[in-house]
Amino acid sequence: MVENTQDLPPEIAELFAAAEKLPVGKERDDLLWKALELEARLKVERWVSSPGLRPPCGTADED
Repeated sequence: MVENTQDLPPEIAELFAAAEKLPVGKERDDLLWKALELEARLKVERWVSSPGLRPPCGTADED
């Protein structure tokens, strides 16, 4: 499943680990979707708060 859970908060890593222990089915899928959703949210939050983030170029406000 997920190769590197070391960079993830424990809550997300635990969801991935719990899903790996379950047989294929709805319960496993639900855990995986929850873990993937939280991982994606974390990545977006990290990206948005990164110091190198710049506003988009060519906006209407640039006159």
